Amino acid sequence: MITFTKEGYFYSVCFNSIPLGEIELNTDGFYVYWPLPRPGYLSQELLLEIYKKLKELNEPWEEVIKEEFYKDGTSYIDPEMQRAMGKAIADEIDRGIIDDYLRASDASGAGEVI
Repeated sequence: MITFTKEGYFYSVCFNSIPLGEIELNTDGFYVYWPLPRPGYLSQELLLEIYKKLKELNEPWEEVIKEEFYKDGTSYIDPEMQRAMGKAIADEIDRGIIDDYLRASDASGAGEVI
């Protein structure tokens, strides 16, 4: 059984009383999970429970951000969409599309690769 125990500004994450890591408040206002360095693996069920806890803890801050930064009518891209967009970019990098573009730009003198 996975447990989340609040200890001051962070939560201890344990499975059957075995410490797995900590959920801490990051400087950007979102909670993040820090696994402890240990041998072994975490099952998808454990990772899903950690994800659910993070989502629960971060939901109020998400609402604050939506209200404060997107109240002027601009669209808000939620974190799920940001992750999906990040994955699409990573997939393009894996396929070499972006690398090919950068090489072509560099060869043509159209831009500087940084």
